[in-house]
Amino acid sequence: MPSRVTVDLNRSCTAFDAVVGPDDLAVGRGSVVFGVLGEDGSVLASSGPVRAGARPVRVHAPLAGQRSIRLVAERADGGWALLDVADWANARLTC
Repeated sequence: MPSRVTVDLNRSCTAFDAVVGPDDLAVGRGSVVFGVLGEDGSVLASSGPVRAGARPVRVHAPLAGQRSIRLVAERADGGWALLDVADWANARLTC
């Protein structure tokens, strides 16, 4: 961790939605922050810290005017995890 992926939208999209959280395979006490960044690096949405074993969190990002977005998952605190795995479940674009 951290993990980043850029998504080129290739069309006009209005929103990105997902349900996020550490994967059940994540072994440890750490927590993860999920973010959706605009092409200029601005934060369009953030999950706040999500702890391993906690309920998933819904993320919604408005995308008006964006040509690409970056999905980011980073460790939220200094806690260690034996295996860091983060999930973007039910991820979808509204275009």
